[in-house]
Amino acid sequence: GTLDSKSVSVQAGAVFVNCPYCESSYQIEEAPKW
Repeated sequence: GTLDSKSVSVQAGAVFVNCPYCESSYQIEEAPKW
């Protein structure tokens, strides 16, 4: 599956991706591509 912009949020200067399938979120350490 693909993640759209609605699944990505920036919190406390870090990028968090909300997983709609596993109902959990994980932090992205690397810089976003967009």
